[in-house]
Amino acid sequence: MTYVRNLTILNDVHIGVQRSAGTTPISAWNLRQQVLHQFALRIDEVPSDLMILGDLFDSISVPTADFLRTFEILHGWLGQCEYMTLFLVAGNHDAPKTDTTLSSFQLLGRLLSGLHRNIKIIEQPTMTPYGYVVPHVSNQDRFDAALAKVPPCEVLYLHCNFDNKFAAQSDQSLNLSQEQAEACPAKHIVIAHEHQTRKIDKVWIPGNQIVTSVSDCLGSDAKRWTIVENGQPRLEKLYDIQEVFEQMPWDALTESDKPFIRVVGQAAAVQASEVVSAISVYRRQSSALVITNAVKVLAEDGSQVFERSLESVKAFDVMAALKEFLKPEEFSVVEGVL
Repeated sequence: MTYVRNLTILNDVHIGVQRSAGTTPISAWNLRQQVLHQFALRIDEVPSDLMILGDLFDSISVPTADFLRTFEILHGWLGQCEYMTLFLVAGNHDAPKTDTTLSSFQLLGRLLSGLHRNIKIIEQPTMTPYGYVVPHVSNQDRFDAALAKVPPCEVLYLHCNFDNKFAAQSDQSLNLSQEQAEACPAKHIVIAHEHQTRKIDKVWIPGNQIVTSVSDCLGSDAKRWTIVENGQPRLEKLYDIQEVFEQMPWDALTESDKPFIRVVGQAAAVQASEVVSAISVYRRQSSALVITNAVKVLAEDGSQVFERSLESVKAFDVMAALKEFLKPEEFSVVEGVL
């Protein structure tokens, strides 16, 4: 392997991911193993210093087997690549909610730091040879304060949403506004946390590299990681989405070698149970990791009854629903009152 003095960025790996919707107990377990397998493959491909820009783990405390395998992968990489540096950055899924809890991320960082000199654990805003890093912090006010202290630099690295006003209302999901990005003294801003690729002016959003859900496959044609060389980021394609994702009509389900399947199509209301049954049988027989139901169920008059199955509904976002229903000027009034 030829070593080049630049930085490769992985983000939102979500090791230990727990998926209930769209899986069976066996496929959910297989998904966890596949994430670890893909993580090991990506790590082996890194020809440079490496930054994991948040959400290495899916939760504060991941299953012990997943933790141990992650430790083995990174311990091996750090030992074999002593001339490279690993920057391990805390994301919202990595950081504990209280000071009395030690997260899997923190435990991993302490173990690896005790064994290797070429690792930097970043839980506070930090300057690196590749630019300034602001990890996840506990709330938006603290995040805004950290952004106000960003020094002039080539690249700023964040784990947050971009230009999402709703995210700013959640302590576990921070937001960088368009105005903050424009005012920031960094020449480039690389943002992890969002799973879809976007590029807006000086903001680079690679999306995640390892698919863990069907939603990760929607809205992008490929998965990419970020390479930073001489202060200039670029997005480098890893693979096409079609390699891991397929959409299939509910009344023509066939075996596929794709790990992520989205079942689509339309059905009359009287066929709703038939749709659910067909997908349930397909899940039991298929080797896919996640199979989701996006079939549109129609009433007799042709109006849509529902598009997503109840199994995929975890919470109802009232503000998001109102935003879709109301005109912009009407929504701004509601937003101002709330």
